[in-house]
Amino acid sequence: MVNFLLAIGILLAPWQKGFGDELRFATAAQWRQWELPLGAVELTQEGSIRPVAVRRNNNAASDAVVFGGGISRVGSNALEAPEVMDGDENTGWGPDLDERAEDWFIEVDLGRVVSAHRVHLIFYAHGPPFEIFDLL
Repeated sequence: MVNFLLAIGILLAPWQKGFGDELRFATAAQWRQWELPLGAVELTQEGSIRPVAVRRNNNAASDAVVFGGGISRVGSNALEAPEVMDGDENTGWGPDLDERAEDWFIEVDLGRVVSAHRVHLIFYAHGPPFEIFDLL
């Protein structure tokens, strides 16, 4: 929770200006320009902003679809892409080796802010793991 509050504090710091637990805008234009941190805060019916609870120690990929997440982009072999998130360690995604190397990618959207202390990637046991991958 400390990391979550720190992240919210960093996101909101430019607008705080000494109001502690308040976020204030001097003009309507400032309000319209501010982007709510996706999945981190919610706007209430009363017009206030409050942080959203972030669950810990869970498999965020297993229920990403419930939160609007899923496979957001895939460069090749799109038919196997959903297997990345099916919970079965015996299935998965691999690029079509006949495609250009630039198309050997998959993007997974977890659909919300996640408190992550560990990311577990499982590579195919009978082949070399990808030597280059990005975790954003």
